[in-house]
Amino acid sequence: MLNCLRISCDLMVLFFIYDEFTDNADGDGVRAYAKLVMDALQNPHMKRPEGESKLGEITRQFWLGAITVASEPAQRRFIASFASFVYGVIDEASDRTRGHVRGITDFLELRRRTAGTYASFFSVELGLDIPDEVMEHPALESLLSLAADSTVLTNDLYSFNNEQAAGHGGHNIITVVMNEKGVNLDSALKWVGDYHEQVLSRFKAQRHRLPSWGLDMDVVVNTFVERLAYWIRGHDCWSFESGRYFGLKGPEIKKQRLVTLLPRVAQPGGTPMMI
Repeated sequence: MLNCLRISCDLMVLFFIYDEFTDNADGDGVRAYAKLVMDALQNPHMKRPEGESKLGEITRQFWLGAITVASEPAQRRFIASFASFVYGVIDEASDRTRGHVRGITDFLELRRRTAGTYASFFSVELGLDIPDEVMEHPALESLLSLAADSTVLTNDLYSFNNEQAAGHGGHNIITVVMNEKGVNLDSALKWVGDYHEQVLSRFKAQRHRLPSWGLDMDVVVNTFVERLAYWIRGHDCWSFESGRYFGLKGPEIKKQRLVTLLPRVAQPGGTPMMI
């Protein structure tokens, strides 16, 4: 269990480091990083080339630990979902370079990839052995999709202030809603909040409508689904407690529900976190 917890933490660190490397890169730069990390995942026992970005070795060391506690199906699913994440970030970078803002439906489809939601659920699956035919059942895929949407909506809500200050607000559901519906920030926040309530209601209903795969597998699946529900709540708590989005003011903001918008960062290539 302790190894699983450590790997889960290491995965989150990998996501954050990858974000820092790619947030100010164009499509070509992000494509190079994507190829690097996927090569490290697919060849964890090979030494990384001299002079390569540290991102390759960080990825390799994470995966060497992960494969000791993850089932083979979980490993395959993670590599596929992480590839979807890193190559989705290429599209995000291209949108940023062109100043392109997508529509809500198109954006959410891409954002499920660029937020790394499905790859993050690898943490939920650690220590469990769930075959592909179970994980690919429509009922379980629906739960995963709803959990992914919850993560996207809350992540974009909490990260919006830092992103708009850094000039990255275009790849955020709040900006997308403001742009498509022609509404102000307050109305966009209400839309996101209302939609998130619908997502959670559907998740709660769906988790009680799962089919049976036999007594033994049902126990495993129920453990996975319970962890998935904890993930949704845990991500919400972590967003206020970690300091990533609100610094030391997270507990106060969680209680008061008020955020002061940051001014735009003047330092080229900088983000509020870096500075």
